[in-house]
Amino acid sequence: MADPVPSTSSAPLELPTPSSPFTASAAPSSVASSLARSFIRTHDHVLLKLPSGILKPVKISPNGTIGLGKYGTFKAKELVGRPYGQTYEIQEGGRLAVVKATLNEIGELPPCLSGRTRRGSCARCSPCMRFSRTEETAANNENIASTGNQSLSFVDIKALKESGMSGRIEEHKAYDLKTEYSKEKYLKRKEAKYLQLFTPLPPTIHQLAQYNFDKVPSKTRDLRPDTLANLLAMANVRPGSRLLVVENLGGMITGACVERMGVHPLGRDRPGVESAGSAARSRGELILACEYEPYSIIERLIPRLAGSAPIVVYSPHVQILFSALLPLRTHPAILSPTIHEPFLRRYQVLPGRAHPEMQGMGSGGFLMTMTRVLENEGANSVSWGRREKRRLLKEKEREKGATEGSEGERNAKKQKVEERVKADEVENAVERAEAAVKAASEECPEMDEA
Repeated sequence: MADPVPSTSSAPLELPTPSSPFTASAAPSSVASSLARSFIRTHDHVLLKLPSGILKPVKISPNGTIGLGKYGTFKAKELVGRPYGQTYEIQEGGRLAVVKATLNEIGELPPCLSGRTRRGSCARCSPCMRFSRTEETAANNENIASTGNQSLSFVDIKALKESGMSGRIEEHKAYDLKTEYSKEKYLKRKEAKYLQLFTPLPPTIHQLAQYNFDKVPSKTRDLRPDTLANLLAMANVRPGSRLLVVENLGGMITGACVERMGVHPLGRDRPGVESAGSAARSRGELILACEYEPYSIIERLIPRLAGSAPIVVYSPHVQILFSALLPLRTHPAILSPTIHEPFLRRYQVLPGRAHPEMQGMGSGGFLMTMTRVLENEGANSVSWGRREKRRLLKEKEREKGATEGSEGERNAKKQKVEERVKADEVENAVERAEAAVKAASEECPEMDEA
């Protein structure tokens, strides 16, 4: 294997190739860590994506051998120095060959393919043929018989094994009768069955979440990758966040938060001392993803949260979130608790056309979001502003009445005296009238008898 290509300040940086593996000396120290993450190194953990879509975790050991079952076997050192995301084909002797594009990526019929590899994959440099103009066809899969489309003898089967996947497609009698969607699915099935291809992927949080969801969903409580992305977005996880995380998903959410916050930047770390006041500062976000009852945890951790801090709770069961939703609606420190159900639908996309797949993933769990608010009676009251305006108006009227109260009081007293005098005069007149009637009755007793 050739020596690494040296780089100087006057020459442009040359990326490593499979013939010249990557080392830290092949790049300046400022970008060495960045380039190291783009290429596979010894003792790295890598996820290999097989044609069937399955992810297989492997470790790149110096003298190890990686076996992929029916897809083949190769030496682990063949991947050292190669970039992530490149598709490789396992050839005879366990050697790896770079695959530029597969039949599925080209999207054309086998007769027009040139430069096929030994296994039937295409080695064209550009898959631009796939994006040709869309043609309307009358194919509707109605005239396809499921039996007899590939009636082969032993000799034919042996010949097709040598010709690769393209020969199998050419032998299919009803291939031209299929719709474009059916052709796409057919090519994918044949690639997954016959092509000895794989793609190394870095073990990012998204890939690990997808692997756990496909392999052992109970390990992460059925946490789907898109649900994890929604959780991080709703919790507003960003560089510089001060998080409170309560989870028992094997560190999946904690690792996702660390990756989103970027605690390992490319630049050089600056030493610093955290003050006591900064350590005691309120937390800005709270994420819950555990088997415990969420309401009790939220109630205990609310005093540690700052104002307007988002709170996100994940659970695979909506009943658990609903039992906590009812008391949280009346909690004075919680605003707008809401339950969300993330929905994911995959589409089969072809040039100029697309339609949803007939089968999809199951439920990816449920999310409950809310906001921490400061407990202030005036701020929490909706009609506080209106009551305050009415109170100010009454105070102004009271002050105005106090300045003009002396004259009003005199007029009121005068009016009361006049009313009392009038009442006394009426009472005296009534008494005089009664006395006159009594005197007249005593002088004339006959009037009383009458």
